[in-house]
Amino acid sequence: MSRECLYGVVVLLAVVAVGVAGPAIADPPEQHNGRPGVYPADFAMTLDQQGARKFTANDIRSFVYHVFSMYERATSSTRRVGPEAFRLLVDDNVRIDFPDYKIANWSQFVEWHKWIHQRLVGDDHVLGPIEVKFMSDGSYQVRFVVVWRALFKTGEYTEARIEQTWRLREQEDRDLPVIETYVAKSADSRVPD
Repeated sequence: MSRECLYGVVVLLAVVAVGVAGPAIADPPEQHNGRPGVYPADFAMTLDQQGARKFTANDIRSFVYHVFSMYERATSSTRRVGPEAFRLLVDDNVRIDFPDYKIANWSQFVEWHKWIHQRLVGDDHVLGPIEVKFMSDGSYQVRFVVVWRALFKTGEYTEARIEQTWRLREQEDRDLPVIETYVAKSADSRVPD
C-alpha cells in the first residue's frame, strides 16, 4: 500500500473513531427542542432574572475572575495594581472574613491589601466552578473553591484550597457589582509569620 493511501486510511479511521466515540455535545439535553414555547423551567427563570437584573450570572462570574486577576497584579512588576483600584468594587462597610484576617470596612481592606502583598513575591488563584444565586433582595450570592498558591519573600511556598462565599449588590452609578461580604474558609490555609 502506498504512503498516501495509508495516510488516507489512518485519517478515515480517526474520523470514524471520533464520530463513534466522540462527545455528544450536539445532542439536545432534553426533548424540548423543536417545539415552540416548550423549554425547561430553569431556563425560563434564567431569562426572567437576566431581564430583571443589571448583571447576568456570567457577568458575575467574569467579575470574580476580574477581582482575582487584580489580586495577582498586586505583586506584578509589569502592571502593578494597588488597593485604590478596588475602590469602586468594595463597599465602604465591607465585611471580609479570611482565615487569618478580619476586615470590617474599606480602610481595613486597604491595610490588608498592603499587608499581604508586601509579603509576597507573587501568587495565583485557580478557581473552580462558580455558583451564582440571584437573591430575592436583589443581591447576588457567589460560591466557589479557589486554590491559592503563593510564594512569600521569606522563601516559603503556600498552597491552600479555600471555599469562598461572596455577597454582591448592584449600584446604579457603577458598571460592576459591589462586594458587600466575602467569607473564606479553609482548614489548610496558613499564612507564614
